[in-house]
Amino acid sequence: MVAALIYVLLGAAGVPVFSGFSGGIGVIMGATGGFIISFPIMPLLAGLGEKLGRKKGNAVYFTCIYVGLVIGAALNYLIGTMWFAGIYLGAVNAENMAAGFTACVLPFIPTAVIKVVLCGIIGAIIRKALVKAGLINDGD
Repeated sequence: MVAALIYVLLGAAGVPVFSGFSGGIGVIMGATGGFIISFPIMPLLAGLGEKLGRKKGNAVYFTCIYVGLVIGAALNYLIGTMWFAGIYLGAVNAENMAAGFTACVLPFIPTAVIKVVLCGIIGAIIRKALVKAGLINDGD
């Protein structure tokens, strides 16, 4: 979550880290700013899911990770779509939310599913390697 927060803060400060090699508060205040400001929620929820999964044991480990990832992505899409509807379309109402969903979410769902699956698998592999290397404790 800290890395995602730093990413947002760097972009807000004008470092060109956002789409199209852009940065600055104007990008955040623009139509897609809601996706950017809610970005740190995703790793926070994924981490909470992973931590809960470790406490519950192997049987539900990946389920907890994926629930955290999916809820994080859903909140990012919801906040981003509401922001888009309010800033770009002028009001947060059912019609604008539907238009925002069609424009901002629907085209990205296939790649989001792939990213969630890969993130869960790769994250677990990296965590296991870090524990094995002694860089983090198994209880962290």
